Amino acid sequence: MAEIAPRYKTDILTAAAKYGVDPALLAAQIGRESGFNPNAVSPAGAKGISQFMPGTAKGFGIDPMNPDQSINAQGLMMSRLLKSYGGNKALALAAYNAGAGAVAAAGGKVPQIAETQNYVKNILADIAQGKYPGLVAAGKTGQLPLPDGTPSTVPASAPVRPPQAPVALAKVPGPTPGGLTAGSFLTAALQTLGQQRNSSVQGVEQQSMLPLPGGAVSTVPVNAVAPPTGVVNPTTGVPPGNSSPASKGTPGYVSPFSQASGLRMERTDQGVDAVVTPGSKITAMTDGVVAGIIPNWYKGQPMVYTKVTSGPRKGQYIYYSEGITPNVKVGDTFKAGQPIATATNQPTGMEFGFAKADGSVLTPYGKSPDGTATPGGKAFAQFLNQLRTKGGPRG
Repeated sequence: MAEIAPRYKTDILTAAAKYGVDPALLAAQIGRESGFNPNAVSPAGAKGISQFMPGTAKGFGIDPMNPDQSINAQGLMMSRLLKSYGGNKALALAAYNAGAGAVAAAGGKVPQIAETQNYVKNILADIAQGKYPGLVAAGKTGQLPLPDGTPSTVPASAPVRPPQAPVALAKVPGPTPGGLTAGSFLTAALQTLGQQRNSSVQGVEQQSMLPLPGGAVSTVPVNAVAPPTGVVNPTTGVPPGNSSPASKGTPGYVSPFSQASGLRMERTDQGVDAVVTPGSKITAMTDGVVAGIIPNWYKGQPMVYTKVTSGPRKGQYIYYSEGITPNVKVGDTFKAGQPIATATNQPTGMEFGFAKADGSVLTPYGKSPDGTATPGGKAFAQFLNQLRTKGGPRG
């Protein structure tokens, strides 16, 4: 059995109650991540009690060496991962450790990475063995349900830290969805940020899909709400309530290569690949707002995903990724034709496509091999053709 310092126990119970996560899960993670050492720094640069990489901590708006903020961010992150994996703790833990990209590459299973396998096994064992007994008070009324439907171990009377002064939020235009109550995630909580972490995992793309608050995680306003995601047609990429853009044309939309030179279109897969002269400006295809930035989306290269705010694709999400340096930040608004990134000299080139509100691609490979043209990729190639850009398979 392990004892937890009272201040950390309070932080864990607070985060667990706020986000509906089992406090024993958070405690077991911290035990394996840092041994409850708030000053821990890994060889890879992960910092603090919950071991966040600096870029991820910046996206959360937290100081990773501040245990209050780190544990709160950890609770939010695990809540999102549990929801993404239908409450499957093993997959959520694997994504926290090795990244959502590694879980996807493993076919939706725990990756065959020794560190990740041990991480998941040890944490689940710690929970099953009741290693942190102060966090497993059973069967009290008023407990919060967990994302997997099991009862939470958070007592209704769990202590909650008083909120600090509210912080500015990244505003994403769009109607407020119904049914959300006080304590909903802040607007940008559906956005994502990649985190490369864990010192001993070598040669593996470690992309943890993390919620991206617009400020310090520990000061979530009670009236903050998440943007609506809707159901996007996976063939056309059109959100509900919009008719097919093919029948409307593309008024006000601009090729992303309108200010670029040396354009060479490449293959169509999940999106459309292209190469331009390094240093060329990549322009926004539509009016929009930057919904999220994933610094390590693919092989250390970023993704910028944006929400369209005008025209026939209003409400849809478009991503710009790989061989680019973003010139924008989350929450920035822009007009069609405005430069939002600069092309870099990367062998993978760039990739553009339709995305979902959480930054994932509209139609991923699934069980198809890498490089297969998906329905979403084909739809985006058609969209680029409408912008007078020849997008399509390598020829």
